Amino acid sequence: MASLNPALEDVRFCPRCAAEAEVRFPRSLTCGGCGYQALRSPEPVAATIPRDADGRIWLLRRAQHEGARRWTFPGGYVELGETVEDGARRETREELEIEIELSGLVGVLVSITP
Repeated sequence: MASLNPALEDVRFCPRCAAEAEVRFPRSLTCGGCGYQALRSPEPVAATIPRDADGRIWLLRRAQHEGARRWTFPGGYVELGETVEDGARRETREELEIEIELSGLVGVLVSITP
């Protein structure tokens, strides 16, 4: 099977301090020496709008990052080798601990940073 990210296969050392780092290919690199962390993930993000049997929408409150303490839909980065649909299901399972059935696409948004 072909590698999902050949450029990162042989990465073993921290780019900041050159110490040997813990690598969880293809997803992340963590350096025990200086604390540097890198998440190697593609840019696509998938989110869902889960509803219960009565049609009520489920939200969650973010615990970390720039959205801390704000209400939002479950979602996050689609990982290497993962379909958008599988990423949406995984993120919902990780964040709300529920299994979902996808029924359709609501929209696609593109963010362009200058």
